[in-house]
Amino acid sequence: DLNDKENRRDDMMAKENKRHKNLNKLRVIKQ
Repeated sequence: DLNDKENRRDDMMAKENKRHKNLNKLRVIKQ
């Protein structure tokens, strides 16, 4: 249903955000 779709989208966005944060951390460490 629609709610399930919204939740899944939020999950995907949360995963993306987490991944970006981790990439940023790595970038900061390298500098």
